[in-house]
Amino acid sequence: MVLLLSIGNRKRAFCGWAVTATDSNLFIIYYHHKGEFAFSTNLQWLVKTSKRKFSVNYSAVSQFLCLRHLFGDETLFRGIRRVPQGELLRFFAAEGKLHFIPFFNYLSLQPDPRVTFEQVLVEGPDRFTAALERQLNGASKVVLPLSGGYDSRMIACGLHRLGVDLLTYTTHKDYGLTTDTVAAAAVAALLGATHHNIPLPTNYFARFHQRKCRLVQFETSYHPWIVNLLSSMPEEPFPCFDGLGGDACLGGSEITAQFWELWPKERYKQFEKIYFRWYKTGFESLVCPKYHREINVLARKKVVAEIDRIKGNPNGLIYLGLRNFTRRAISLSTFGILGHNRPVRTPFLDYAFFEWSLTIPVPLKIQDKVYSHLFQNYTKETSAIPTTHQPSDGSHYFQKSPQLWRKHPNRVYMAKMIKRLASFLPKFVAPDLTDRLKKGKVHGVQRDAFFALTDLAYWFTTYQDYLKIKEWMK
Repeated sequence: MVLLLSIGNRKRAFCGWAVTATDSNLFIIYYHHKGEFAFSTNLQWLVKTSKRKFSVNYSAVSQFLCLRHLFGDETLFRGIRRVPQGELLRFFAAEGKLHFIPFFNYLSLQPDPRVTFEQVLVEGPDRFTAALERQLNGASKVVLPLSGGYDSRMIACGLHRLGVDLLTYTTHKDYGLTTDTVAAAAVAALLGATHHNIPLPTNYFARFHQRKCRLVQFETSYHPWIVNLLSSMPEEPFPCFDGLGGDACLGGSEITAQFWELWPKERYKQFEKIYFRWYKTGFESLVCPKYHREINVLARKKVVAEIDRIKGNPNGLIYLGLRNFTRRAISLSTFGILGHNRPVRTPFLDYAFFEWSLTIPVPLKIQDKVYSHLFQNYTKETSAIPTTHQPSDGSHYFQKSPQLWRKHPNRVYMAKMIKRLASFLPKFVAPDLTDRLKKGKVHGVQRDAFFALTDLAYWFTTYQDYLKIKEWMK
């Protein structure tokens, strides 16, 4: 019987142990196989110290490519999983068995039909401020990656209310629509924060991709630009605030009126089709046609499983939305911890505020647009500054921004990385893809799928000595 634990670089052996994951900032991953049980916060350590090779989890590969992240608690290694948040994993060494013990479950919380729109507007600001104060825990100076959007602006205004000395950082985010950097600078100026706008280099993806992969451990294909931002932040141990906590916590932006129309009527089949279509990436022209159906089926299977888990729950749509936001939290939080060795804090992790937000009836959030009203109330004069989520009104806050990922150095780098996939998954990538990349014949809707393929190529290359690779699904 072998039991290994690694937290950071520390290693210990035990005859029995209990593992818990309570914080979005910390992943605990584990495997249990033929009398060997190991868990760690470091995926590479866990894989490279194991005495066996792992198989590729092609279901996870499909989710990663099709959905931009993994649903549930799987990893790209078959047999290695994450400890679910809010659960205790207990290992009984004598029996060699694992037991999961839930100790906190948001699914049991229900909206309160007596809650009124006016009540939410009155209570919301104070509750949000109290959540921030709890997360601050007495700190007087913080770092905030400020996108200029709604969520980070809520955090910025709340910290300002509490008299915090605020250092804000932003960079161009390569969305290809309009930049939030102008909005972020305007918000910081209104709040009197010390603001830093860090230019994103033209070859940002080629420069930072591999470092990004090592930091987030392949949990998300998003945010390769954060490495650039992170490299410019101060090293002092200031609390680092994540922009999640506003719309993410209240569950508004990813719940469309169309989704809500179908959810209470329990028309789940129709909902699942629309949700999946809305959520997936445009990967089809990047991968050979014979794989399309299988990738879609495996990814959809996970979406359906997630929907089945929360059927009948009035807050179900919020949980689905939070899955998406959790992808972002994973990226930001992991960068915060591994990049600067500091905790990332956000009201999203504040139980009291989250529980209160789940008592707000969903129709208030969607039909009455409660978050928009709370945002305007809470952020005061900064709410007038436009963001990318508002239609352009011709003001100087809106600037057309180029998609830097399409620039030649990034395309060449992606082509070089993706080409490596051929040695692991022969005839998987479309044969003309690297040519298209080099010539710039690529579309913005394919961006996330390109990033995912590049991530997967790096993953296969990094772990090839620790994987049993038998081509696709064989």
